[in-house]
Amino acid sequence: MKNTNALFGIRLLSGTVLILATGAYATPITPVSYHEELTAELIGSTLLQNIDQDSSASLNYTCPFGAPPATCAAVSFETSPTPSIQAFETGSSAANFGSAAEGELTYYYEILGPANDTTSIPLQLLTTMSFVFAGTQSSLGGWSQTNFGGNSNNLLTDQAQAYFGNPNVTATLTNTAYVNTIYQIQLLIMPGFITDGTLSASVDPILSFAPGFDSSPYTIVLSQGVGNGSSSSAPEPGTLLLLAVGGAALLFKRRLS
Repeated sequence: MKNTNALFGIRLLSGTVLILATGAYATPITPVSYHEELTAELIGSTLLQNIDQDSSASLNYTCPFGAPPATCAAVSFETSPTPSIQAFETGSSAANFGSAAEGELTYYYEILGPANDTTSIPLQLLTTMSFVFAGTQSSLGGWSQTNFGGNSNNLLTDQAQAYFGNPNVTATLTNTAYVNTIYQIQLLIMPGFITDGTLSASVDPILSFAPGFDSSPYTIVLSQGVGNGSSSSAPEPGTLLLLAVGGAALLFKRRLS
């Protein structure tokens, strides 16, 4: 049934079909999906923690050394004010300890517009990524990555990475989309196992229409609960891990001295 009071504007999807005043239907949009892994071990001897799950719950592992003990590995997700992942891991050869923390967040977007519109709509995704390592390990595999889906077949056609040699990246990814079609955006933090140092990593994107494009007939909607803008009252990406980073860095420094 059509809601005669509906206005063509910003909408939140709740998993049901949304009916616009224009008569255009929005496809029920796919929910956010999560995956995370956390491994901690005494190198070459004892596996201390190994979690592999599809969950939005934060993972934290407390260091088996140091006083007071701090967080040695962590993964957390946020969906507001923007979707993001933060990860942190620590390794100490002196304590014979290593860890790895990985996260994946996939969310979906749709452009609402007139039902018979065939316009190829230009979009951009401004993404900020970090992969910051401090320590004595000579190299570290892995990356923070954003994959941007679009076009007529939802291919992940544009991507950007931050990694060991390029630790802080702000990139503008581009794509096109068609109305009333669901597309995906994928955020990844996939670091290697760390044995000497600390690593903090994050991914944080914002989706918009391309500059200069007349977007007045269209509206961007995202998976339910996912934000797409900054908020002065919300914590910056990575805030939840600042104490963990600081505490573990001090422990690592103490081990080296």
